[in-house]
Amino acid sequence: MKYRLPAILFVVISAVSVSAQSPPSLHGTVTSSSGKPLAGITVRGDYVRLCCPDRVELSKTDQAGNFAFAHETDFARIRDHRFRPFTLFVKPGQTDLRVVLEDASATAWNVPACPNEKESERRVGRTLAFLLPQNAKFYKVTDGDDVSYYVTYRQEQSRLRITFGSLVEATDPDDRLEKDSSQFLERWISEPSSPQVGIDASGRSNNGRVWRHSGTFDSSADYSDATQSAAKYFDAIIKTVCVPRHGVDF
Repeated sequence: MKYRLPAILFVVISAVSVSAQSPPSLHGTVTSSSGKPLAGITVRGDYVRLCCPDRVELSKTDQAGNFAFAHETDFARIRDHRFRPFTLFVKPGQTDLRVVLEDASATAWNVPACPNEKESERRVGRTLAFLLPQNAKFYKVTDGDDVSYYVTYRQEQSRLRITFGSLVEATDPDDRLEKDSSQFLERWISEPSSPQVGIDASGRSNNGRVWRHSGTFDSSADYSDATQSAAKYFDAIIKTVCVPRHGVDF
């Protein structure tokens, strides 16, 4: 026992030492579109722990624009109001990322204030309001303070869902939609008095269908698994969005 104990301690201490010196799971560099390294940018990864409290992988870039994650992550995401929203999913075995951020003002969707309208016009929403066509077929679902309108298109299964309420928290799209996409784009939603209040994201899933999510902290419009014709119809409704002078709930 006198000789085995030091050996065991040596193994444990060595393992801790090696672990402490292990390289980061993922690292990268963030630059502007002109190639300038960007310092102080917060890069968010996946959840490290889901409970009590929740904890996500976070890293802030240094003066050279470098960041590093200690744990594995499915994606790297940046939400800095000066730049276009950015999300990149990490490929298996990928350890190095090169991120180029675009200026936010060049791509932001500037949503106008709602005009004065007759009561017959059907706008639904809260901080964002959408105009339902007179011939639209839809049904309404209420869950406590949250209200959802589901707009249908012909006989297709896809629905445009317009949701609003204090518990919505619908700024970002579902991670699974973006991960299962062959391509997708993100941009800020800006209101007349408040820039960068939400995210408008759209993409094409690997099965060829289309999805979109336009949301703020308490209002959103989204659809998924839509054909081109259904997406065109739903996009026309999303395009009617405006910012009401007072929240509207219908």
